[in-house]
Amino acid sequence: MCSTGGDDGETLLNPKPPLPEKGTLCRKCKTSKAQVILQIKDAYCKECLIALCNHKFRAILGKSRIFGNEQKSVLVAFSGSASSLALLKLLSDAVAAGPSHRRIMACPKIIYIDEGALLGMSAEERLTKCKEILEVTAGFGFPVYAVPLNVQDSSPVDITNYEIHGNTDDKLKSLFESVSDTTSKLDLLNRLRCNVLSSCAQQLKTSLVMLADNSTSVAVKILSGVSLGKGASISLETGFSDSRHSDVTFLRPLRDFTSKEATIFSIFSGCPKSVFVPSLLTMSKMDSSIQRLTETFIVNLQNEFPSTVSTVYRTGEKFCSTPSNQPCAFCLGPLDTVHKPCSALEATDFSRELSTGKKPESSCGSCDCKNKLRSTLVQTLCYSCRLIVCSVDNPELLPSTVLENAREAQSFSKMKSQIEEFLISEGE
Repeated sequence: MCSTGGDDGETLLNPKPPLPEKGTLCRKCKTSKAQVILQIKDAYCKECLIALCNHKFRAILGKSRIFGNEQKSVLVAFSGSASSLALLKLLSDAVAAGPSHRRIMACPKIIYIDEGALLGMSAEERLTKCKEILEVTAGFGFPVYAVPLNVQDSSPVDITNYEIHGNTDDKLKSLFESVSDTTSKLDLLNRLRCNVLSSCAQQLKTSLVMLADNSTSVAVKILSGVSLGKGASISLETGFSDSRHSDVTFLRPLRDFTSKEATIFSIFSGCPKSVFVPSLLTMSKMDSSIQRLTETFIVNLQNEFPSTVSTVYRTGEKFCSTPSNQPCAFCLGPLDTVHKPCSALEATDFSRELSTGKKPESSCGSCDCKNKLRSTLVQTLCYSCRLIVCSVDNPELLPSTVLENAREAQSFSKMKSQIEEFLISEGE
């Protein structure tokens, strides 16, 4: 480790300070005994913590100025976790605020994505999870919908009328079975989730989707995103607002909450017990993927150095996306795969060409084969999405919307090249 004092950097690290003594008073009201300690040193009583969380939630929504005087419909993605419950409780309190607080003009709807087909869960087990989700969300009084994770677009239905169809599950299983590594599977899963949420929001006539990403999960996304080559789109995937999808904006109002803070708030505010819904990430081994390793690294380091998450989180806020005339055909983020002289991308592709003996975009001829389809896709994808497609054995199993976006991008590129000599450049 680099240092200037010759002590291997030990003086540059702030170890975990001692915990406050038993019986410490709340740092806010100074009268009640503290019941919880945040960030090792911040002690709060129950009432003050609830008030703090509500104020923080209202502040981030008020700062964004998304909700005005007109009521807006918002779709809340619910996974059964404590963060999801905290988001529902905070939103419910903000919608039904009394005269002392300004009411948030929102009409929430809850959506649950059923991913049981990926884990080999039976139809009975998946329906049981839906019933558990309905039980914990019924007290909020919002309509609850369910939709299966699917390669193609699916229509959300009332969770009480949710049914399981084997045909769509088979297509999803075939796609993930054709992916070679767990890292690409998890990245692909996140892409499909966003596509499903965007499609459901449009069908339910909502323009806003709220996610329960807290600062801990955001910090994990930042580090793993850098490792996966998502530098161009990290600010969109971890920021408060993400408007890549047409007519739908994704919001992360809990990004200033740590996972511990969200969990304790859900307990103190009387939320129902969270529902454990297994996922591809939780069922994978610690060393099976970059995302899992990053999560373990962040959580363990946070236990010893309480400023870890906030440091990574604040550093990630400095990322900014570069505008692109042509978005990625898969994630709809900036297209960062345009070759520039002496760029890292050019060096990576050149190294791959030397090691494999062929160009990354090469096809096997004029026949309609998998390699030709992959070649067409690769030219319209950002770097991180390229890694996903290159790990899929059969790219024909990818969502039809991605294939259609790639064809449209190719057609536009060909048309532009044909009329390029007649176009006026920006410098003229």
